[in-house]
Amino acid sequence: MVSFGSYLLGVVELAAVGLSVGFSAYRLRAKLLPSWTGAPARLVEVIVGVALIIWISEILGLFSLLYPGLLVVLSAALAVITHLATRGQSSPLAGGGGAGDAAP
Repeated sequence: MVSFGSYLLGVVELAAVGLSVGFSAYRLRAKLLPSWTGAPARLVEVIVGVALIIWISEILGLFSLLYPGLLVVLSAALAVITHLATRGQSSPLAGGGGAGDAAP
């Protein structure tokens, strides 16, 4: 049986990974496809988010380091790196897309 403390820790870790990867996926989609909105944009974000989790897990597993705490740390680091790499962009809600970003 799982204790309340370990259950709560798992919920916090899951939320941290989900929020970090969700933020990264949103910022990457906004940078690469700024004119996409609505359902197509959310679909791209979900696909990118799942791919990021899989890639992080595969890299950790390659070195036999697939532990929950390390997954949380790396996903948070990815969110920070994504924020720093995309901080100069305009808001995706402001409009004005870039070249080659035709809406679906």
